[in-house]
Amino acid sequence: MRQHLREIIGFILIGVGLIGFLIPIMPSVPFILAGIALIGADNPRLKPLLERVKGLKEKFTKNLPNSQLTKEKQSSTTNKILG
Repeated sequence: MRQHLREIIGFILIGVGLIGFLIPIMPSVPFILAGIALIGADNPRLKPLLERVKGLKEKFTKNLPNSQLTKEKQSSTTNKILG
């Protein structure tokens, strides 16, 4: 039941993200990424995509000047999403 609810919410978020491509004042990427994260956590076909996005995030954010506390917070949030 919980897996089905996550998939439904994930598809709704992806749909909202796709609508965001048409409406310029609405962000689309955060909704699409959140939807993929919800669906991909249990879906073996989308798990490689999540791992690739996680790798890209680490690659691009490792050189940014952030405090250690911010990096720990980002890490814990990513771990919560990916499970």
